[in-house]
Amino acid sequence: MTVDAGMVPGAERRAQPRGTLWPISKIARRDGISKQAVSKNVRAFLEHGLFVEQSVNGRITGVDVAEYDRLRGRSVDPAVAARETLEKVIALIDRLRKDITEALRKIAPTG
Repeated sequence: MTVDAGMVPGAERRAQPRGTLWPISKIARRDGISKQAVSKNVRAFLEHGLFVEQSVNGRITGVDVAEYDRLRGRSVDPAVAARETLEKVIALIDRLRKDITEALRKIAPTG
């Protein structure tokens, strides 16, 4: 069942999603966050026009993932996102440095 404007007060709905519909669990796995965190984001984004499909009992079964990503990019603090990205890059560089050091020791043992 497609959500229409009458189901979410104050929200306008499109008749068709802009992108592919994904279940909340798939978005959570992709983003490395909990299903609860994705659900919270989805509920907040409904006010901004996020397209979702719901079951008869109101459970969200599909989320327009392209629109979700667009809205999430707007609502995430860019400074926080940049810091998190930098931390991931630093951790990756540190792991690579350790791997390279270990590989070099195997090739040319010292001592």
